[in-house]
Amino acid sequence: MSGIYLFLIMFIRLTSCQSDFNHLAFVIQWPPTLCGYSGVQCKPTINKQRFTMHGVWPGNSTGHSLKCSLPPQHSEEYVKDVWEKDADLAKQLHNYWPTFLLTNTDEAFWMREWEVHGYCTKQTLPIADYFQGAMRIGEKLEGNKKGLLAIVRNNFLTAGIFSQYDEAAYKMSDLKISLGKVTT
Repeated sequence: MSGIYLFLIMFIRLTSCQSDFNHLAFVIQWPPTLCGYSGVQCKPTINKQRFTMHGVWPGNSTGHSLKCSLPPQHSEEYVKDVWEKDADLAKQLHNYWPTFLLTNTDEAFWMREWEVHGYCTKQTLPIADYFQGAMRIGEKLEGNKKGLLAIVRNNFLTAGIFSQYDEAAYKMSDLKISLGKVTT
């Protein structure tokens, strides 16, 4: 089975940065792009019709995501402190940035995204700003059910795309038409 990956990327341009990146891509995920694969066990409680955050990825002027060197091992404690010391932020992270995988925790997912992508931003963004900024964008995109993600979801519902976790249940042409209605 060939997979259909759906990522909506919002570019946040950074003009005054002294770093290797000039924008941040806010990447969202959709459960059927992962949970439809045989052998992948997703949490039974996930809403298969809801787009959620996958990560915030710094990119360079050619549009490529940066590959960071791994952060020092002790930095994990600093990252965990961000959500462990801020209950409101932790609640938002669980809401907007959940993992779909049954064998993973939300916290492990956030840590992995930080290690692979967020660490690249360390010279420009403090760790707390990376996560808090992601949540502010997530809130705006959901927009109390009137934001961009709600519009995409409604267009997918109208096109009958959410019927099941099966590639045959949706066609790439339907995805493109639904996304086109939002971006034009």
